[in-house]
Amino acid sequence: MKRELYTKMKKTKKLKFSIENAILIVSVFLLSLLISPYYTDGDQFIYRVVYEGLQGLNLKDGYAFYIFHLDSKEVIHFLLSWLATNQEIDKDLFMAFSNAVLAFAAVGLMRKLNVSVWIMALLLLTNFYFYVLYFAAERLKFGFIFLFFSLLYMKRFYIFTLLSIFSHVQVIILYGSILFKVLFRQTVNLIIKLFSKGKIKKKSLIIISLLPIILFLIYFALSGHLESKFQYYYEKAGHSLADLVRIFAFFILTLWYAKNKEEVVLIFIPLVFSVYLIGGERINMMAYFVFLYYALPIRKGFNIGVLITSSYFLFLTYGFMVKIIEHGDGFYGY
Repeated sequence: MKRELYTKMKKTKKLKFSIENAILIVSVFLLSLLISPYYTDGDQFIYRVVYEGLQGLNLKDGYAFYIFHLDSKEVIHFLLSWLATNQEIDKDLFMAFSNAVLAFAAVGLMRKLNVSVWIMALLLLTNFYFYVLYFAAERLKFGFIFLFFSLLYMKRFYIFTLLSIFSHVQVIILYGSILFKVLFRQTVNLIIKLFSKGKIKKKSLIIISLLPIILFLIYFALSGHLESKFQYYYEKAGHSLADLVRIFAFFILTLWYAKNKEEVVLIFIPLVFSVYLIGGERINMMAYFVFLYYALPIRKGFNIGVLITSSYFLFLTYGFMVKIIEHGDGFYGY
């Protein structure tokens, strides 16, 4: 009898948790439907022009139209936009659905990290960087969707990684940080084994050989686009001291919560270097999500680091929303 009661309570708890998660995802969807129509200027102005212009075009002409107007070759965002607009799906509805998918991926990853549903709600419904992904950084949003899926479904990590990179090439910086960590560790282990035992495992040697080759192939496929984007962001960067202060703040916080300190140092080295090269606007967003990945499992997210940063970003979110409603652009005046 007690066993049956325990099983019933366990099932009820799971059902309740799933309902709470569903409410969060639906809330993001409804919030997007409410706010998206106001975002008509800034980057969204050209995104709307492209979305409407793709309707009725075949795949080849549509891609040429897309590249000409956005100066972007990220094929995943193009394909999804082309399919949606040719199904006569409203742009704001398409974005609301995409935001719901982002929320679904984020909730799944946070569940994996054993995060409280209240912290999930705090991040998904108030966090500045999530709002930037919801309403402004349209292509980067799809990069993060597949990034979250790659961390959620590790057996399909490489498939989702490729989809993420071909959604927005900038996420290669974050994956590059992970790759740097792996290569550094493997190289150090190989050197230690070589000097201590005089031999190395074939598997380790293959991994070290294959990873740079894979990275080179990705670079070869996107080289022209990577170079143009690098030049654009390098000229725009300005190398602000504030950007370096922010990323070092995220680094210190991540180091505080991470059990493996060496791993954090290795991941942040390419991120800090990238801030110097192309500025901190997007890199600090990536650094913040790295911080969350390490901090959220601590006390289910109820820790001082997550709560303080969330309070700070809530203030930024308020200003961002006011600008969207009043000016049609969350970054108006920047």
